[in-house]
Amino acid sequence: MLSLFASNASAFDAGQYIKLTACHAEGTSSLAMCMTEQIGACSVAAQEVGVEDSPWPERACENLAFDQADEMLNEFYQLALQKTKILEEGMTGSPYTGQEALLRESQRAWLEVRDTTCELSVTYGAIDSGRDTA
Repeated sequence: MLSLFASNASAFDAGQYIKLTACHAEGTSSLAMCMTEQIGACSVAAQEVGVEDSPWPERACENLAFDQADEMLNEFYQLALQKTKILEEGMTGSPYTGQEALLRESQRAWLEVRDTTCELSVTYGAIDSGRDTA
């Protein structure tokens, strides 16, 4: 993922604007709102710099936010998986056993939906369909 675009006049680094872990660390009530604000500020900065290497320089902001959110989700999933294993060890024979397998199955199903949705968006042109290209 490239977050740095070089233009004739300057370079643009989306990483200066997109820091989703700061949204989480601050205990922001709405991570989505914080992320949207960061992407907005980053997009304005990208447009002001006038990055010429991309038809939509703000895409660097969106891509970096996606990558950071994906990394955070993976960390939370690993933590949930670890805690589920610990809980199951202490509940052998109870109705709560099998939760780790259920969590893994749910994760696989979510990944399939995510990947299929992304594939659909690309195939049918849903990505950027509402963007003003003028």
